[in-house]
Amino acid sequence: MKTTRFFAATVFVSAFLLLTPHANAQKVVDTKVTRLSDTVTMYTLTYEFGFLNADLWMPLYASRKVSSNSIGYQSAATNSSALVLSDATITKQNMYYVPKGKRATFKLMVLEEQIGPETREVKRVQVTSLPHIVQREGEGQMERQLTPAELEKFIVWNN
Repeated sequence: MKTTRFFAATVFVSAFLLLTPHANAQKVVDTKVTRLSDTVTMYTLTYEFGFLNADLWMPLYASRKVSSNSIGYQSAATNSSALVLSDATITKQNMYYVPKGKRATFKLMVLEEQIGPETREVKRVQVTSLPHIVQREGEGQMERQLTPAELEKFIVWNN
């Protein structure tokens, strides 16, 4: 009887891990705001991403526009530009590649330029979309997005 329960529990846990590639796949590890000049501020958000059971491809680019080829972000500044840096391998398709069983570190860097008088509103940079491609062994590639709940952690506050 105990063997049957143990076997059933093992099958359930294994199925859950195989069917949920997002389980603990991403983690924000650091956020930082650096004032570079009177008008320019740099926001950095460092996160890890990777799957135990699937290969992963992540965009190299970041943009305010939602796209499957770039990480989307939101910024209060009129002028901003962003870049994603990583220790992951870059593919011919201009994507970062992380093999199954590995994690890579990614750093979103956003430069904001304030034009005109400084406002008193709370400033932040928030990731609004994080598209990625997942491929398990023997299966085709699947385009994925983080959920709004998962994206709540992907924010840098400038208090």
